[in-house]
Amino acid sequence: MMVMKLNTHIFYPILEKYGLKATFYVITRQINIPGKLSEEQIKDLYNHGNEIGSHTHTHPHLTKLS
Repeated sequence: MMVMKLNTHIFYPILEKYGLKATFYVITRQINIPGKLSEEQIKDLYNHGNEIGSHTHTHPHLTKLS
């Protein structure tokens, strides 16, 4: 899934252009996986005033858990 890459490469420059901030939810197990956010990118987003939130560690399919 390339959603996080799209956030940083497409949406983030637009947010910056208009001086807007956002909350980026990260699946923590996917940090530093190719095509996902790196630790450096997350720190950069945070240092530019954005919020970083956890979107679980493994992103289980909750409807399949009992």
